[in-house]
Amino acid sequence: AVDLPRVAEQGRQQVAELAMSDRYTWLEADMDTIAYPAHSYDLVILAHVCRFIGEERARALLGKLAKSLRTGGTLILADVFFANDRSGPAAALTLDLSMLVNTAQGHIWTCDEVSAWLKDSGLSEVRRLDGVGPFPVLVAQKGEDV
Repeated sequence: AVDLPRVAEQGRQQVAELAMSDRYTWLEADMDTIAYPAHSYDLVILAHVCRFIGEERARALLGKLAKSLRTGGTLILADVFFANDRSGPAAALTLDLSMLVNTAQGHIWTCDEVSAWLKDSGLSEVRRLDGVGPFPVLVAQKGEDV
């Protein structure tokens, strides 16, 4: 897990309570500046980050994460998404307004838009799975030469 020190410590405590500490490696760092090790992970989970950081930073981060996966590795992206026609869900509409008011570049995107970013980063087989509530989860695989 990569997060700022204060957040990583909270995560460590929660994982320890679940007796799963041996399954996690913690990196205390800023996600924009860390040098992710190439071809090192089988699974990367990016949860509720992209909507806060804007398209340019999100695309750059996805590129770094794609390179950090081993061949055959999986990236799971969970976030809040608009329907492709941007008609909802209502929670996404409200949250998009909050992103506009409270962040420099935050925004809610559609699954199709973020799926295209995943493909642009070199990942393939992007699938949309049912997530929690009205928000799906995107799952992408790393093929050869990313």
